[in-house]
Amino acid sequence: MASQSTSLATNALIKKALDLRDDSLSRITPPLDLSHLPKPLPQNVRGIPNKILEKEEIEITSLEANEILHAIRTKKYSCVTVCKAFLRRAALAQSLVNCITEVLPEFALERAAYLDSLDEPVGPLHGLPISIKEHHGMFGRMKTCGYVAYIDEDHSGVSAVNDVLWAAGAVFYARTTMPQTGMHLETSSNIYGVTLNSYNLSLTPGGSSGGEAALLALRGSVLGVGGDSGGSIRGPAANVGIYGFKPTTGRVSRRGARVAPGGDGIIGSHGPMTTSRSGLSLFMRTYCNSQPWNNDPALVPLPWREVKLPTKLKIAFLWNDGIVMPHPPVRRALDNVAEALRRHPDKFEVVDWVPLDHAKADDIAMGLYFEDGCRAVKEVLKKGGEQPRPLTQWIFDNERVKHKTIEEVWEFKARRNEYRQQYNDYWLATGDVDGHPVDAIISPAAPGAAYPHEKATYWLYTSQWNLLEYPGSSFPVTTVDQELDVKDESYVPKNSRDRENYDLYDPIIFKDAPVGLQIITQCIPASHEPMGMYSVSYVRSLESQLSNFQDDPGEPISNQTVNQPHSGSPSRQILEQPINHNGLNHGGLATQDAPEQLGMTYLAPLYTPNNMLYDLDLLQQEDNLFSISHIPPVSHRDTTTSPVAASDTTVPVQSLSQATAPTVAEVSINEGACFFQTYFETVHPRYPFLDVEECSRAYQDWKSGDIFISSGTAWSSYLVKMIFANGSILRQARLDYTTRRQHRDLMLQAQADQSIMTDSTYKPLIRLQAMLLYAIHALHGESTSRLVHIIGVVMRFAVLHRFNRLVNDGTDETIMSIKAWWCIYSLDKVVAITLQLPPYPPEEWITTPLYESRFEPQFEMPWASDVPGSTERVIYNFDLSYYAHMCRIRRIHSRILTATQDLAPGTETKFTEEMRAEIDQWSQRDKMYAYGRPNTEGHASPLGLTHVADITRVFLYSSVKADDINSPLTDELLQACCDTCTGFRALQKKRQIPKHWIDMLFQFQTGVTIIYQLWRRGTPISKAADRAIRDCTSSLAIFADRSQNTDIYRDCLDVLASSITRSLPPGKIDDESRQELAALVQQIVESGIAPHVAAKLSEMTANFESG
Repeated sequence: MASQSTSLATNALIKKALDLRDDSLSRITPPLDLSHLPKPLPQNVRGIPNKILEKEEIEITSLEANEILHAIRTKKYSCVTVCKAFLRRAALAQSLVNCITEVLPEFALERAAYLDSLDEPVGPLHGLPISIKEHHGMFGRMKTCGYVAYIDEDHSGVSAVNDVLWAAGAVFYARTTMPQTGMHLETSSNIYGVTLNSYNLSLTPGGSSGGEAALLALRGSVLGVGGDSGGSIRGPAANVGIYGFKPTTGRVSRRGARVAPGGDGIIGSHGPMTTSRSGLSLFMRTYCNSQPWNNDPALVPLPWREVKLPTKLKIAFLWNDGIVMPHPPVRRALDNVAEALRRHPDKFEVVDWVPLDHAKADDIAMGLYFEDGCRAVKEVLKKGGEQPRPLTQWIFDNERVKHKTIEEVWEFKARRNEYRQQYNDYWLATGDVDGHPVDAIISPAAPGAAYPHEKATYWLYTSQWNLLEYPGSSFPVTTVDQELDVKDESYVPKNSRDRENYDLYDPIIFKDAPVGLQIITQCIPASHEPMGMYSVSYVRSLESQLSNFQDDPGEPISNQTVNQPHSGSPSRQILEQPINHNGLNHGGLATQDAPEQLGMTYLAPLYTPNNMLYDLDLLQQEDNLFSISHIPPVSHRDTTTSPVAASDTTVPVQSLSQATAPTVAEVSINEGACFFQTYFETVHPRYPFLDVEECSRAYQDWKSGDIFISSGTAWSSYLVKMIFANGSILRQARLDYTTRRQHRDLMLQAQADQSIMTDSTYKPLIRLQAMLLYAIHALHGESTSRLVHIIGVVMRFAVLHRFNRLVNDGTDETIMSIKAWWCIYSLDKVVAITLQLPPYPPEEWITTPLYESRFEPQFEMPWASDVPGSTERVIYNFDLSYYAHMCRIRRIHSRILTATQDLAPGTETKFTEEMRAEIDQWSQRDKMYAYGRPNTEGHASPLGLTHVADITRVFLYSSVKADDINSPLTDELLQACCDTCTGFRALQKKRQIPKHWIDMLFQFQTGVTIIYQLWRRGTPISKAADRAIRDCTSSLAIFADRSQNTDIYRDCLDVLASSITRSLPPGKIDDESRQELAALVQQIVESGIAPHVAAKLSEMTANFESG
């Protein structure tokens, strides 16, 4: 009877906790409609929230913490609106992964409404929803620590951390699950059951802060608070692809949380878990600046300081701890990060970290975690009438978990202190040779990715650093790849624990599991600068080079890695693979199934024969592209001085040869004014992502000699350099190919000064503008791989900083950001339709509205009076109708790219008709700029729009592959190709189209398509097709000064066309032409042309019969 009453009492307590949770969820308004949830749930539930939640809720919960704070400060969203969005998303996360112990709808909304009523923010977290791990005390609410017995215990006391966050303006709205005892790398209890991993429901999100991790992974929160005694922040963060920081012990207060009393053998740390790097800094800055040591004497009185890291970091890699070998995906993550850092020898020295007797550390740690042999734990379990969970039983059964006498505890603590000293000496000794000890260690966060439930029993990859009291941050890298991460059947485990871990691994079981690493620093580094608490800064520095990983809540994480291009088809591969010292091929660009946020895919630099770097991630300290040497005041300037000729390539040569001193050549004001005017007449109406007033001020500063003093000048200096580079390229149309290429390469080399790109002191918008200028400059080049690479980098930067998720709040900065987003979107689609690359990002990730305003304000350009021949003021009135209209056609291009990747058989005709109707509707709009060279004086003829529509039809019919060569689709394709070639030539004659390499490439491809379709039909060339090919070859001739490949393309078209003329039977070709054609095709294929065109050329060359 006693056992029966105990069981009834236990069940009653559990029911009380569950009823409290379920009742709190039911009070969220409006209630969630979960009738659309799939049954059963898929293994990966990441995409479900975007199908259930409202659009505004998705937008809000997709923002990062600092973005939410900005939106609240600017009145874009109210605190109440934000709070409601996160309450509903948290409730949905609970239904998917079981991560909530309680939501606080009334409490949270009352707090949010109060914050909305204030005239000024109460603190740096004003209105930010923050989730809290359950054992942190909160206003008398239940804190069970996973024990049934504690459900009815006294819950008084408020977490000191929560006090600080509350005073800073936080809104507490959700409390999250933790495991029985709080000492599992798993989250399961007899109260709430098992918490799941949204990437794979059969895997754990980790523990003990697994509820926080699971909620954050589904963006039911963007900033939460966890605790870490043996890896309970870092492990879960790594398991779900987020960020987690374990501060140094004594940095963040533990007062008010339910922890083991008197257990000071290894003292845990409380810290942030976030969806972004910036969230770590936000939490630590806010907390430390509140001077929490005034209320908790256990804390170190050390305020937050932004740390300036050394110019070059020595980073050590712990490949394994000498006991358990990490699984293949973890080893791949380590390899990839190390290889990425090695590519920057000027900033990183990569060394190996040999573990110092980690087995000894494991013995000490297990002895100190459970000094009483778990007697207290067993008593609490007995009191609650519950059975131990499997991982609790694993602790009980561990032979190293024994009851100790007080003398034995003292001995363990003495061994701990001795080991800490040994490790400190060992770390410092890494600087004996060069005087520079290791700055940080990068280590696995676990020997595997997220483990199957109840299987995570190896703590040492994280508990090692808890024992040493070193701070550490976990950060995401990649996911398990079925093809890359195969099990090594030849591996022989070192011991029984290694055997257990080895036997667990199967890439199918670990499908989609995120893989994270951790970065560890000392409490007091060798420099004696007290910045051990700032391993966040190391993460920021490293990941500015590695590119940070942040997944989209609606998509699985990409499997792309540093040295393994995505194997899916098709893939945005760099067509000319870069040279690497280790002989590896690196990096793909955006793939069809890549995540919205940038994965840790490192885009390798492109090396030319003279070793010029084009990688946008490198820091090159080149100086000014143009400099002015001792410019006198304008009033004293000799206006008779001849300007440096635009064709004088010695100017950039001399400028580039100088590091900090002024150059010998003086760039005249006249020439600079011409560059500005050319740029704003030719580029700005098509890609209006610069602020005209800002550019005007930059020009005036340059003119007065206030910028271009040194390489450390302001953004305006960089802006002027970029405009000069673009303007000079556009103006130098009369140079021959060799001179133009030399000049262009020098310009690109000058722009390799990329400090502006990675310097976080500049806003993302400013950095994106610089990158866009760089991409437009590359558009005038002829290297397909370089152009694809640069635009891919820019697009991923834009997605990473969520330019695809903008909401128009009417501010000038937001409007400029919207224009910048659609500029890179348009550039990307120009390349994508030419090379038939998959769309990135997918259209469902884009919520930024189209730019609708037609006019920018009238503005008098200050450079107009400096242009030779100018006699009066020039007032610019930029009509951006063309820009806005072209964004619409690019969206049609993206839809075609998306749909034709896997168009179902039998749907080609219907899809083609729908797209054709949209193209026709688009092209019939009048009063638009012509495609090509819009100006500021009104509207050009609709010829340009017609040409763009023809290009789109060519792309559409080429993408919808018709098996029947005689189908109407093939007829329409031929007609569209002919119209495109003829229209392009007409635009050239009217001088309404610029000479972009990508345009020439598309023209050639169109000509090849005409011939290929006629060859497939086996019919002679028609008059219309003959005229189109002649127009195509004539168009290519115009590009002769731009590319040495132009003649090859023309000759190839001529030979191909002659093979299907009436002079020989269809499909026949004479031997001489065959040989000539084979040589031409080989050169064209090697030039890096689009693969689908290369395949057509190769097929025709191989199958022409002798005449």
